[in-house]
Amino acid sequence: MSTPLVNARPVSVAAFDLDGTLVRGSSFGQFVRLLIYGSPWRLLVAMGLSPVAAALLAMTRTRPLAGSVLVWLATVGRTEPELRRRARTFAHWHAGAESGNRVDVGLARLAEHQRSGAQIVISTAAVEPVASEVVWALGIEGAHVLAPRLRPVRRGRVPDRDRKGAAKVTRLVAAGYRVPVDYAYSDSAHDIDLLQAARHPMVVEPRALSWRLLRAAVPDCTILTDGQSAMMSGTSKLSRGST
Repeated sequence: MSTPLVNARPVSVAAFDLDGTLVRGSSFGQFVRLLIYGSPWRLLVAMGLSPVAAALLAMTRTRPLAGSVLVWLATVGRTEPELRRRARTFAHWHAGAESGNRVDVGLARLAEHQRSGAQIVISTAAVEPVASEVVWALGIEGAHVLAPRLRPVRRGRVPDRDRKGAAKVTRLVAAGYRVPVDYAYSDSAHDIDLLQAARHPMVVEPRALSWRLLRAAVPDCTILTDGQSAMMSGTSKLSRGST
């Protein structure tokens, strides 16, 4: 992935979420599940842990712990080259041209920004190496991928603790980008912080619950659906056209 063009010249910066904005589904979550389901002993352990994991996942405070346990189970005993190879195979299946998971309106906007010379930043909660491999499988070149990483723990790996929400903005600033950036794209209310850190917040095909939360938190954002766009307002109607 390219080095960010930070402060070198007045280049426009467009920050994109990945999951739900450019590709459907949870990229890293599906990858972890496949790593577990593809190994009989890991699957047996996961089934044994399921009551505890379900209890932990039910509470916001302990949800990251449950996720870390499952990621550790999926990665324990596996080398970094093996994980990279598996991530590449998964990304081709998950985000390749024949996957059916590509979000056309988000990818079209990204391509428009690239043609205008903007710096593309993918600010995602999907963990490396999955994030970069999915971006590559989507055919996106020259983007700066800002993603959490796996860290070694007792022969396995767990993801960085801060992955979502304000952490995406923190990674932007740490990478040298000035906020507000010019554009930010997401489909989810989990990215309110990212959208608020942009001059032009854009919401891609939001679900109904996210739409209501986003309308309250980012009233000036623009909704994008396939072939449609509309400024966020008190009504739910979408008008034809582009912004």
